[in-house]
Amino acid sequence: MALQEFTVDLLQQVIPFRSPNPLEDPREHRLRLVERLGGGTYGDVYRAVEEPEDGVGGGETFAVKYYVDETRTVTEDGLGCTTVRELTSISSFGGHPNVVRMRYLFVDHLPRLVEAINQQRIQWARQQHAAADPENQEQLRRELQAQLSQEELKPTQVFVFAAYELCEGGDLKKLLAKKREAKPASTVSPEWGLSLRHAKLLAFQLLNGLAFLHNEKLCHRDLKPDNLMLTSEGEDAVLKIGDLGLCRNFRANAGEITPTVCTIYYRPLEVLLGRMKMNGDGAQEQGTHYGLGADIWGAGCIIAEMFRGIPLFKGTQEFEVLIRVTKILGTPTEAEWTNCTA
Repeated sequence: MALQEFTVDLLQQVIPFRSPNPLEDPREHRLRLVERLGGGTYGDVYRAVEEPEDGVGGGETFAVKYYVDETRTVTEDGLGCTTVRELTSISSFGGHPNVVRMRYLFVDHLPRLVEAINQQRIQWARQQHAAADPENQEQLRRELQAQLSQEELKPTQVFVFAAYELCEGGDLKKLLAKKREAKPASTVSPEWGLSLRHAKLLAFQLLNGLAFLHNEKLCHRDLKPDNLMLTSEGEDAVLKIGDLGLCRNFRANAGEITPTVCTIYYRPLEVLLGRMKMNGDGAQEQGTHYGLGADIWGAGCIIAEMFRGIPLFKGTQEFEVLIRVTKILGTPTEAEWTNCTA
């Protein structure tokens, strides 16, 4: 039988955070996780409320990211490179109104959380066993026991949580989806996009935040509507760039391309195919350098999507996206291709 996937429920858990800068804020901040907002490849996000200290204060809300992958690997291998990049990048610069700000960080042991998760696993296993066909229960019992033994968390387990400012408006992807749902149509409708004023305001903030990151020598490398947070659902919402897990420091014309950088709809030709360079014999060679072109291209794709309501270069495979790009923009000339700096 197919088992339901086990997922950790952290609701009502209290995480004792500290500020990344203890000299400015030395006290402990206890945040209670009250609602799961969503999740992705690298972690789950919860709405959290600060508990009062000695009956005073509290009540401020945050978005707390639980780095799920780190629970499986941090004890043996240390923090994953994606987590290190995100936490290092976002804590390395001062605040900017168009970049999500990390407020507190927790990287430590939590024995009571270990106990809670292990108990959840046991309860999950009992439910799976009870739901199985009688003739399969004995074999399933042995399999579940082996799985529980293998996945049991030890008291020395290290957890990674980060508390960010909460953006109540959700992300740009959800905003555009609401626009489409409000005006259903069988073909692309001009009513799916944002108003001119709204799109221009968000586009300005996107480019403003991106310019700040680039000035800090950081390349985001995964710009997409899912990673652009909004402080409210209104047209005057502030846009904030988030999810810096793929962010990297850069130097001019130095660095290796990661083939999977950028979500497929927002990849430039240089990343889809690799930068091509001409050698002295006129033959093409595969290049390995990249600059800021991937971010600029991604921002342009997102701005177009704000007006259209759907991705400009939509496709399920890289080749489909490539055909879509060349159909709309034309085939790049040799001079244009040589000057590409993804």
